[in-house]
Amino acid sequence: MSYLDRLKGELAEKGPPKELTKPTKGTFVSNVSTPSGHISENHLLIKACDGLDITPEQFDSLLTQEDRNLIIAGKFEDITLRAYAESFAEGIASGRIRLFKGQ
Repeated sequence: MSYLDRLKGELAEKGPPKELTKPTKGTFVSNVSTPSGHISENHLLIKACDGLDITPEQFDSLLTQEDRNLIIAGKFEDITLRAYAESFAEGIASGRIRLFKGQ
């Protein structure tokens, strides 16, 4: 008897699941851009910067408008934004990235 036949037999014995699980909700990113096009209050930027030596405002200032649009559209995963935040924070700390006064 093949593995597939055994699986089919086991499923036939057990029957369908008694209780269905609830579907998970996808991440929703609302458009929180300001008239200037900045998104520093976006919860994804806040989460990405958590515990790092970079503020969401600083992170936002280093993004292009295209990046902001992609973030708002939900095209970046949390892990990707975190990697960018870590890279920016390291760049600021090492002096490779310079921020303008007030950022």
